[in-house]
Amino acid sequence: MSEITIPMIFVGTFPNIPFLSGYIEIPGPQSSNNLTVNITMNQPPLSVVSFSPAFFQIRQGNYDGPDSGFLDQFAVQLIEFVAPTVDTASMRVRIRRLDQDSGWGQALRLDVLIRTDMGATQ
Repeated sequence: MSEITIPMIFVGTFPNIPFLSGYIEIPGPQSSNNLTVNITMNQPPLSVVSFSPAFFQIRQGNYDGPDSGFLDQFAVQLIEFVAPTVDTASMRVRIRRLDQDSGWGQALRLDVLIRTDMGATQ
């Protein structure tokens, strides 16, 4: 299983909505079917909801344009979330290709919403 470390690129926060958005760009190609990604975060302090810290969406190829035609299917699993505050936070996720037991050729983008504690309830 391969492992890489990538910094998260923050897009911003939303007024009156308890989320902080960002993404990571995963370079392609990857030769392994399972990739562990250590995500580093450098952002001003925000309190993060520990019981449900993040939501993920993975996208392939051309992120801002028309469909790139890739039929690959992926799953993302949150393995670890260390976040007393976002400026010291880190995440570890595993990305796995589901449609076949091989790596992939295209770059991937993992969109992330981090849930802050603004009005959070379990």
